[in-house]
Amino acid sequence: IKYIWILLENRKIRKSIQDLESLFILLPYLNDTQLISLKESQYIQELLSPPEWEELKRKIGNYTK
Repeated sequence: IKYIWILLENRKIRKSIQDLESLFILLPYLNDTQLISLKESQYIQELLSPPEWEELKRKIGNYTK
């Protein structure tokens, strides 16, 4: 998890359909600070299509309640 987080923070993840699924798998393992950072990440927003971005934000919201 720490390794993947470092990759995300350093913009080393490329766009692919697996990336979105990988992000969904990671969500339960991230702490609130990481979840908020992911939700506010301009880089992740650029990687995903608008519908994917909305779905990711919704799923993050489920973990931060």
